[in-house]
Amino acid sequence: MRGPSPRVALSTPACPRQFRQPDINVEAHMRDIPHDSSTACPTTGDVFGYASEQIHRAAAEMWPRVPVLLGNHIPSVTGYVHQLQVGDRPMYAKHSMLGGSLVSVLTGEYGTWEAVAKRQAAYVDAPDSLLAREAKQLAFLASDGKPRACAVIGLRRGVLFTEPVPGPALSALMLTSPAEAGHLLVRAWSELVPLHSRNFPGEEIAERSIAGTFRRKFNGLSGETYLGRLGVARLSEETSAEVIALIRPLVLRLHRVPLGPTAAEDKVLVYGDLKPEHIVFPDGPDKAPYFIDPGLMRAAPSVDAAKLISRTTLSLAASGASAAAAKDIALGIQEFVRTLLGNADHLRRDAMLRRLLLLWCMDTINIMTTYLSAPSAVPLPVQGRRLAEDPLPVLRLVNAASDLLTTRSESTAAWERALDGVSGVGA
Repeated sequence: MRGPSPRVALSTPACPRQFRQPDINVEAHMRDIPHDSSTACPTTGDVFGYASEQIHRAAAEMWPRVPVLLGNHIPSVTGYVHQLQVGDRPMYAKHSMLGGSLVSVLTGEYGTWEAVAKRQAAYVDAPDSLLAREAKQLAFLASDGKPRACAVIGLRRGVLFTEPVPGPALSALMLTSPAEAGHLLVRAWSELVPLHSRNFPGEEIAERSIAGTFRRKFNGLSGETYLGRLGVARLSEETSAEVIALIRPLVLRLHRVPLGPTAAEDKVLVYGDLKPEHIVFPDGPDKAPYFIDPGLMRAAPSVDAAKLISRTTLSLAASGASAAAAKDIALGIQEFVRTLLGNADHLRRDAMLRRLLLLWCMDTINIMTTYLSAPSAVPLPVQGRRLAEDPLPVLRLVNAASDLLTTRSESTAAWERALDGVSGVGA
């Protein structure tokens, strides 16, 4: 692992003057918001201080005569999440800045802190804000109970309060019992099957789309600029250059591989943000799990499967697990995929594997580049920090797995190479 790059500047970088949406003029709200200069990117002090204040205010308004104690901050690249104690009641509080990732906000993608704060004041009241949609999706899941989802306590000031779900996550269970990985993946997936036949009347969270995120990130000049920053804040100059040299052609390759249209009859309601850390087993691995942080949308089921496989692999790579454990988890992924393929004929099986592998590679590049572009002041989750400090094994895995996608080789060959790569990430 490499130390931080000597190139990192201690001063706050200048922000671009052009950003995603027009300013919203909410002058009255600005009196209570600390902000940086009009030429600097938002800092973690700006963003985290504002989010913490909004959580306190929202909780005080919802429970005016009950003591509120802010607990541990849960590091995340997407939103600001805190444990919270309201009286004797534990809960989680989640705050989202303009519906974007924290990394995007802190690298100036949405403009200066002054601009972000102004727009945030109006954004939280929008009925289609990210957390308003998430709250409705959790309520929708609770109405049927299949799959089981964490309960919503309330939404105020753009802060979503939810009940905690105690227990081990799927990611932890697979690392503890790697020989059971296949059973655990299939068990979790079976809970989502009823969801595939339901209709959701509310708004989707299309921002969780793997292919959509990939195209937004790596599109044109802005994508090239983004690639050129990877690893600058967390890696040595030499390793950063190696990362960029590996990712740049990899992104071009994935752009060239056709994803193919999804037939209307193949589109179902999918969970949308299906990560092993979002699947919790409070009653043990043989009982139905709970799901947190949904991103419901209509898509092919392969979208959920690809993210689950991608994030399982990243969890394994960051864990320092043994080679034997890595092999067991790779076999578990294979068992899971056999379940997905079912009795598909040869042509459909080949198409399904190709699509699944392409989405897997895209998702891995999406999240790895988010980790690698995060400013050094952003506290990453443990997994993200480890992967950002030592990214090359995972990037080489994706590079090797995706290489055969651009040839006439059958998808089975590319798939087997990918599984060999998963087996190889163990210590």
